[in-house]
Amino acid sequence: MKKSLSMLLAFCLATPVAQAASPAKSTPRAVTISRTSSETLPRFIETQGLITPWQEAIVSARITGAAITDLHVAVGEQVKRGQLLANFDERGVRAEFDKASAQEAQARTSFQQAEADLRRMRELKAQGAISAQNMAHTEAQFAIAQAQLQSANASTRTAKIRLDDTRILAPDDGVITARNAMLGQVPPLGAELFRMIRQQRLEWRAELTASQMNQIKVGMSVQLRLTDGSAAQGNVRQLGAALDNPNRLGIAYIDIAKGSQAKAGMVASGRLILGQDAAILVPAASVLLRDGRSVVFRVDGDKVTQVSVTSGQRYQDKIEILKGLNSKDSVVVEGAGFLIDGDRIQVVNDAAQANNASAAVKK
Repeated sequence: MKKSLSMLLAFCLATPVAQAASPAKSTPRAVTISRTSSETLPRFIETQGLITPWQEAIVSARITGAAITDLHVAVGEQVKRGQLLANFDERGVRAEFDKASAQEAQARTSFQQAEADLRRMRELKAQGAISAQNMAHTEAQFAIAQAQLQSANASTRTAKIRLDDTRILAPDDGVITARNAMLGQVPPLGAELFRMIRQQRLEWRAELTASQMNQIKVGMSVQLRLTDGSAAQGNVRQLGAALDNPNRLGIAYIDIAKGSQAKAGMVASGRLILGQDAAILVPAASVLLRDGRSVVFRVDGDKVTQVSVTSGQRYQDKIEILKGLNSKDSVVVEGAGFLIDGDRIQVVNDAAQANNASAAVKK
């Protein structure tokens, strides 16, 4: 009898507690929700890379033993093909040229005399007035004079080249990026005097994985974001033929359109535009990370279902959902962090109200 009374008392005491706990468990949580949106958006690959000159030209000293007498350009100046950049002291080289020209004139006179002698001797030979030995001697003298003239011509051309090399000219249109030449300097043959970016063309070398490289085509549009916050446009010109061994990345070479603030040496981020596709988007705040997975809480009536999703690219405050939702679903935004699968919800319009209500329930 005492045992029965004890059991009855225990049941009576437990029943109110269970009844009190039940309403708390079923209390709906205040949340805001958003319907998924289907939009046509650009498909792109984001990456980083270095901005470099398309091609550099090195202007070197092509003569020796002469000092630099004039410098006509500075770093940062734009130049045209054939523009004078610097002068070497030409006095010694001009003297060599004048000497070679005089020797050429002398050789030409000797050649003309030998040529006239050969014509006269041929006329005499035709009349039988000279011997074969005399004719052979005249022909030999003509050949010697001809060779001497050719040698003198070559010497004059060489001296003219050296004289021209005292004037340092721009090999192409471009911008000067380095000037190593100094007034009074006597640089050795081949010493770098100037460095320039040809045609002021810059390229962005985008680093891509093998799978990304397979998606890129020559001519694709590229949007760059520079370190100063400004933008630049470009197009894919060429794809690298191989991946770099250490990091297994390939390079896409992008021509940067002129007129931007891009500078050689900058590291820039950019988007290579693949095209446009329909995409399902949800607010970024609705996507949570739980147990290493991306999840959202899909609204099913007055309850929620935790759904694993595969997320794609981010567009401002929205995230693309590649798998797990359709265009008619609604998801919890504010208050999602307090939910578990199967929770009942109460939809409110104000995000602050949802946060306060959820925080109160959590307490």
